[in-house]
Amino acid sequence: MYGAMIASLIPALIRWWPLPDSFAAASADVPGLLRWALTTMAIGVFVSGLRDLYAAYGLPYGGWPWR
Repeated sequence: MYGAMIASLIPALIRWWPLPDSFAAASADVPGLLRWALTTMAIGVFVSGLRDLYAAYGLPYGGWPWR
């Protein structure tokens, strides 16, 4: 199976060889509301991670509201 996979990859590699090999930055058209929503969710995940870290160390009130 590995040999068959390599054999099918070789033609693609030959086609890709002369193509440019650099990355180019491109901006995506993302609505502002979506950007704010994703940023808010990311902050929430970060705060949740900090709370979990606090609870993992067994610090006072780290189990709130479950204990």
